[in-house]
Amino acid sequence: MKSERTAALLVASVTGNTQKVADALQGELERQGWNVLHLVNRERFEKTVEADLYLVGFWCRKSSMDDSSRRLVNQYQGKPMLVFGTMGNYPTGDYADLVRGNVQEIVNARNCCRGVFLCQGKIREERTEARRKLSPEEPHYLDDEGYRRHLESRRHPNEEDLQNAVGWLKERLTA
Repeated sequence: MKSERTAALLVASVTGNTQKVADALQGELERQGWNVLHLVNRERFEKTVEADLYLVGFWCRKSSMDDSSRRLVNQYQGKPMLVFGTMGNYPTGDYADLVRGNVQEIVNARNCCRGVFLCQGKIREERTEARRKLSPEEPHYLDDEGYRRHLESRRHPNEEDLQNAVGWLKERLTA
C-alpha cells in the first residue's frame, strides 16, 4: 500500500556530496512510509511537482545556495521545504550561520522553510591547490588554517554527517 504522504526530493549535486546526503534522507523517508516522488539533479529539472513536503538539496556557493537550487525554490510558492546542503566549510560557527540565514531568506521569500541542515563536503584538490598558490593579499588565499579545513573536507560527508542528516530529518518530521 502506497503512503498518503508524498515527498519531493530535489537535489543539485556537482561532486556527489549533496547526492550522498540525499540518498540517506531518501532512505529514511521510505523507512517512515513516505512516497518519494523524485530524486533529480536540478539542471535537468524543468517542471514543478506536487508533494506534501519538499526536500531541496544544494551545494554552497558564495555563502548561499547554488544558482540552480535558487531558481528551483523560486518556481514554487507557499510550499513547506526542508533544505539541506553541503559546503567546504564547517557546519557550525559564524559562517555556517550566515549560510543558513541566507538560505532561509531565499526559501522564505516564496515558501516556508522548515529547517536548514548543513554538513561539510569534499573540496576538489585542484581548487585547494589553486587557492594555495594565490598571493596572501588575495581574499581567497588559503592560509594554513584554511588548508587544514580543505584537507579535512576530503573525509566528508562521512557516516556521522549522514546520521546527523537523518536525525535532523526525523526531528523535522515529528515537529
